Amino acid sequence: MALLQMAHSHLRLVYTEVVRGYQMSAVQLKGELPPHAVREVDETYSRRERERIIRCGLAVDAIERVWQ
Repeated sequence: MALLQMAHSHLRLVYTEVVRGYQMSAVQLKGELPPHAVREVDETYSRRERERIIRCGLAVDAIERVWQ
């Protein structure tokens, strides 16, 4: 159970950093890249990474349910 708690904690921290990175990247890259490239970075941070983290969280939840 301790490993599951660590996994949940890790995923929360990762999600927080992804959100922070998304917010910072839009500001930092706006003057450096063309608009379509900034949108692609935004897409990666906002959708793909968030979905990956959510899938990992669902997997941890499933393991936790099995162990209970």
